[in-house]
Amino acid sequence: MKSSFTLVSLFTAAALAVPSHTTPQLIDTLFPHYLVPVKSLQPDTPFGTQHTGTIIWERGNEEVALIAGFDVPDNGATTCCLNFVLPWTSSNSWIVTGSGILNYYGLSRPVDHVHDTWNHRPERFPQYSLGQIEVIRGGNGTVTGSIPCHLGTRMDFELVAFKPYGYTTVSWYELDIPVTGLTMQMWA
Repeated sequence: MKSSFTLVSLFTAAALAVPSHTTPQLIDTLFPHYLVPVKSLQPDTPFGTQHTGTIIWERGNEEVALIAGFDVPDNGATTCCLNFVLPWTSSNSWIVTGSGILNYYGLSRPVDHVHDTWNHRPERFPQYSLGQIEVIRGGNGTVTGSIPCHLGTRMDFELVAFKPYGYTTVSWYELDIPVTGLTMQMWA
């Protein structure tokens, strides 16, 4: 017996089919609870929480890494992604020189944002980069990598310049209006 497939049966099957995937929904955008610089040239000096972020790599002469922490609500999100925005404004309270490419890492223990220094900071965990941010002057950065959200906890990251390039400086004043700097988006 021959089976026939009609246009009506095709439309009926398509209308009753379960979607194979759903479009991720943005649940929340978080601002850092703290930004803590750690500096290779002042390895035992704690700088505490700042309103500015600064990341520097000068081919081994100086390195400034940034530790950022986010208080993650228990809101049902499953995937978290760092985001970076440097909008054009009349004041442009930011600087980008060199490649503007940053790597970000997870950390082995919670950050002590008052006492941590270059010589006393959490180890990276895992040891490999979780993702990369290409800072775009006057716009949204290009971000690779996402991670599972750890709901109801704090998530800390270390941001450093991508070292194969000769030098990089990224510096900004963190703002909510207009959004400027580092944020974390929560998706479900």
